[in-house]
Formats: sequence, structure tokens, C-alpha cells
Amino acid sequence: MTLVHSSAPTCPRDVAAAATLWLPVLAVVVTWLLWVDRLPAVLPRQWGSDGAVSSTMPTWAMAAFAGAVSLGAAILATYYLRERAAPNRRLVYLGLGFAAGLSSCLWLTTGGVTIAAGSAEPRLGAWVLLTFVSFGYGLLPFFLARKWIVLPAPEAA
Repeated sequence: MTLVHSSAPTCPRDVAAAATLWLPVLAVVVTWLLWVDRLPAVLPRQWGSDGAVSSTMPTWAMAAFAGAVSLGAAILATYYLRERAAPNRRLVYLGLGFAAGLSSCLWLTTGGVTIAAGSAEPRLGAWVLLTFVSFGYGLLPFFLARKWIVLPAPEAA
């Protein structure tokens, strides 16, 4: 089996796609710096069916988790700019975007709702829908990255 490579190893579209995966990292870091003094020591981690908070976790742990997942996705996206990764790049970016979008959105919605409510036990309400929409963040780098086209091997005469 012969693997056919493109003559252009990485194009600006691929770099732009990888750069979009650094945005969730930036969002988590910036909001942490802006909100750190206004957030309580613990944030809601889970809400019950009645809408009340059923479990919590330390604020720093939630921010660290969101930052670590987003940072890991961004580093992997940058790593996948290599030429050998080109055939799988779009699908990898889709998965990485899902992970980065979800983790950063959980941080942003939980922290934002807590600050808006002014208490450590806010009602999540319809904001939970934003978490489901955050999965779609993976579509941004997926559609930005160049589609890999396998050229047919020349036939022997």
C-alpha cells in the first residue's frame, strides 16, 4: 500500500484550524483571572432533577480541569499540523474541538451563572442547553482544516 502525500505539507487553513483550538484555553485563563475574586470556594458540579445543586467541587479544581482539557486539545491540535497527520487532521480536530468546547463551556456557564446569581448554589435553568451546543465547537476547526484528498496512484503501463 502506498501512502500518497500532498505537495503542500501545511496550509494557512490548517494553521487557522489549529489556532481556533487555543481559544478555549484563552477563555478559561482570562475568565479565571477576571472572576477569581468574585467566585466562591466551591462551584456546583451537578444539579438534581429539581434544579437544586446536588454536589460541588472546589473552584480551582473546576478551572484547572477545564484549562487542562482545553490546553491538551490545543497542544494536540498544534502537534497534528505535521504533514504525516494530514489524512486524519480534520477528524482529530473535530474530536479535540468537542472536548475543548465542552470543558471550557462547563467552566464558563458554571462560573458565570454562579457570579450572576451571587451565591454558591445558583439555578442552572436553560443555560444547560449551552453545554449541548458547545459540542458543536469541534465543527469550527473541522470545516476550517483542509480536506485531505488521496490522489490515485499512477497506473503502470
